Amino acid sequence: MFPILTQYYNHERRKVNASLFLRHILKTAMISEIHFDELVAAGLINEEDFDLFITTLLFRDAIEIKFGKDEKKIARYKNQFTAQIDELFNDMGLGWRQRLLIIIDVLTPRLTAKDYQQRKSEDFQRAVDLWEKGEKIPLLVKVCDTFANLYETINDLERGLEMDEYKNPFLSEFRYSLKDIKK
Repeated sequence: MFPILTQYYNHERRKVNASLFLRHILKTAMISEIHFDELVAAGLINEEDFDLFITTLLFRDAIEIKFGKDEKKIARYKNQFTAQIDELFNDMGLGWRQRLLIIIDVLTPRLTAKDYQQRKSEDFQRAVDLWEKGEKIPLLVKVCDTFANLYETINDLERGLEMDEYKNPFLSEFRYSLKDIKK
């Protein structure tokens, strides 16, 4: 699976810190795996959905990252992506693969809204709509992605503090708050 991940996320960089986007994808999957049993215990996901959940986390941004805002390329890419998913996960069964593709499609941003916040809101609403129909994975993926973003933000800020990049009169208060957030 890793060679295909590198094909989709190859050399892509995050906007916030210029680290490889694949690092964020893997970090999100790792955090989610660590907390998966808690999600099961809370009744938010079924134990048998572990592979689907982690696979969704790994591939959720593949289409958007690869072709951004080009609707024609996205349409063509979805066909290629579907074929690769069918080949890669052939042993998982047709129903599993179709469910994965539906979830990833829901998580792929639509380009109907020009405003970034409006688009994010519409994306979130699609995940909520599926939750209400019984498919919980898209919304859980969004939540796990948010936690990974927070984790990475804290790490970025700590590295900046360690390198003394943040020169601010409130630095000592910020350091104290950062320790609180980590707890």
